[in-house]
Amino acid sequence: MTSPRTSGALLLLTAQLACAEPEQVRAGSEPAAAPVVVARAEAGVLASEHVFPGQVRAMQAAALGFGAQGRVLTVEVREGDRVELGQLLATLDPRQARAQMAAASSNLDEVEHELSQARREAGRARDLGAQVLAGESIERELGRAEAFAARRARRHAELRAARVGLSEHQLRAPFAGVVRTREVDAGRWVAAGQAVLELVAEGPVEVRAAVSPTLREQLAVGGATSLRPSLGSTPERAAGDPAELTAEIVAISAIVEPVTQTVELRLSPRGQGWLLPGMIVQVGVPVRHEAPGAVVVPRDAVVQGAAETRVLKVLDGHACAVQVELLAMAGASALVLGAGLGPGDVVVTRGNERLRDRQDVRIVEARE
Repeated sequence: MTSPRTSGALLLLTAQLACAEPEQVRAGSEPAAAPVVVARAEAGVLASEHVFPGQVRAMQAAALGFGAQGRVLTVEVREGDRVELGQLLATLDPRQARAQMAAASSNLDEVEHELSQARREAGRARDLGAQVLAGESIERELGRAEAFAARRARRHAELRAARVGLSEHQLRAPFAGVVRTREVDAGRWVAAGQAVLELVAEGPVEVRAAVSPTLREQLAVGGATSLRPSLGSTPERAAGDPAELTAEIVAISAIVEPVTQTVELRLSPRGQGWLLPGMIVQVGVPVRHEAPGAVVVPRDAVVQGAAETRVLKVLDGHACAVQVELLAMAGASALVLGAGLGPGDVVVTRGNERLRDRQDVRIVEARE
């Protein structure tokens, strides 16, 4: 796009040639004054809204699996079920884990007995003393007792591990929520960590939206956006819930996604309203357009042709064509840059399609 400074110089030359035509040249050749509707050009910025798709996500969501492998014994819930924190969701066949725990418990009992006997023998050796037993024999009995003590510690650790392994055969809800998906049924063999259920928390949600990286400089954490249902979607709303919600920008990614070439925004809605996890919504991002020397005019004042874009302003009772650069449009307004066009100028908004440069005009309505 041509820079405002360069285009301003070109447009100034065009405006001087168009609006400085001597009066005698046009004498007797102009048609009757054309009726027109006008408005005033204004200084300032043009605020618009860019709309991007966004997805509603639960603040907590998890794919749940067992901490052990085995055959699924029971699945207690189905899709859509609400569950409470700690509720039993599914179980694995525990027979092998119980056998391992029984073996670990038996090994511990065995080493406890051996340790007790070794300590008695070591105590007896100390009581007899060096006058009856050699010093090496006493040390050997004491060392044997210490070895059994260390073995008992290992057996205790094995029993704890077996108990943990048995507990991993039960899948419990890590938080209250709703079951989104159920991946397995009873009888299925699953590996440790394999997804069995997907659980989504109820309550607060967030919205993720992918926007153009060109907007990143205009966005800031704490800024406001709007949320609306996606096209064709009519979510149920409670009485009094607005159709449009606002959301605060809580994070702006510093990385451009390589495939889509977009930047992700994380939004926190102000009130959940009709938002549900998984829903696609329209995210409205406010954008400000401004440029040195540019003015805001009604959109109808801009006449776009094959060769040029122009605005006709009224000067001394006749139309003066000003070539402009159209910078942005939003709603019924447009931001344009043109030499010879400034704040307060009267521009034609209706009747300008067939109006020629330097043609006499008659104002029939002036809009504010």
